[in-house]
Amino acid sequence: MIGEQFVAAAYHEPLAINKMIFVFVEDGTLEIVDGIEQARQNYEGIDVESGVFQFYNDKGIYLKPRFIKPNKTRRFFWIFKTIESGIFELVPDPNTDEDDIWTCISETVALEPNSRFKTIEEVKLYLKDC
Repeated sequence: MIGEQFVAAAYHEPLAINKMIFVFVEDGTLEIVDGIEQARQNYEGIDVESGVFQFYNDKGIYLKPRFIKPNKTRRFFWIFKTIESGIFELVPDPNTDEDDIWTCISETVALEPNSRFKTIEEVKLYLKDC
């Protein structure tokens, strides 16, 4: 029972800061970022909240965005609209209803240049052992 609680709790902890993250963009592109800080710099909260990106950790487990500061939308004079991007963290969620990482890879058409992998085939080889 205690072991089960520990495992369950571990999946609800935010992602460590400097871990590799696979980011699948809705246009079929795969990007690799080096941790949550780089993800926050590269991806606006409004797009994350809208589901433009799907995040997976270096073991292929889905990372669910959780906002610690929500996105804010403001309207001025009922005409102008501004959006302030929120701050998110990424929490492992192995029991998600989202696509698994292999489905995302099969739908990937391009790999953005990165320091870890040169081709999608190299990504597949890496994940094969996870």
